[in-house]
Amino acid sequence: MKSIVLGLMASTLLAFGTFGCSSGSLDIPGDGSGGGGSGTGPGTGPGTGPASTPPLCTTLGTTYAGFGASTLGTDRVQAVQGDDRGRLKPYSALYTTGTSAPPNEFSRVSAYTPPILSTSGATFGAPAKNWYQEPQSSAIVVYTAYRAAFQSCLQMTATGAQFSAAPTTPTATTQCTTWTRSFWSRDASPDELSACENVATNDTATESDVNKRWAYVCASVLNSAAS
Repeated sequence: MKSIVLGLMASTLLAFGTFGCSSGSLDIPGDGSGGGGSGTGPGTGPGTGPASTPPLCTTLGTTYAGFGASTLGTDRVQAVQGDDRGRLKPYSALYTTGTSAPPNEFSRVSAYTPPILSTSGATFGAPAKNWYQEPQSSAIVVYTAYRAAFQSCLQMTATGAQFSAAPTTPTATTQCTTWTRSFWSRDASPDELSACENVATNDTATESDVNKRWAYVCASVLNSAAS
């Protein structure tokens, strides 16, 4: 089982990506910010300037004055929507407690909160009360996130006729399409679907428990960054 987990960890991307309010291209595939390919011929008309895109953050909140009564946010660069996909969601978004608390990211997509998250605050860099710090990725963070995803996915694949038989290419395509759309809130690209199908039909082939095999596939999608 360890070889399956390590193989799937290598196949997944950065965990829990999200939109942010800072600028800068990260050249992450699919984020629309990377450079274009080289052309093969001259253009047929005059060029046009870049389109004006409204910033993602339209609610600016409280303003603060610094020395000389200058506004601290005056020179803040506003990012366009979807520009910064390489950030991690904070622990407060992954794990919430209390009956009045909003759904966390796991319960939102799987209706289940992984028990491992209740003791993983330090792993995900949970800050002290009334403070905020930018979450940082590490091998431990990605591995713990995958374990949490696997716990959620075990619950999702425990029942259901679609999980009663080992994955085939057609069933893997159907389920990968469903999961990527649900977990990522967008449709997967052909290459992304192919990678998911490969996990289902090849990378997990040594797992004899059918429900666990589907859970590995589910966790590889849930733990991938695709906002």
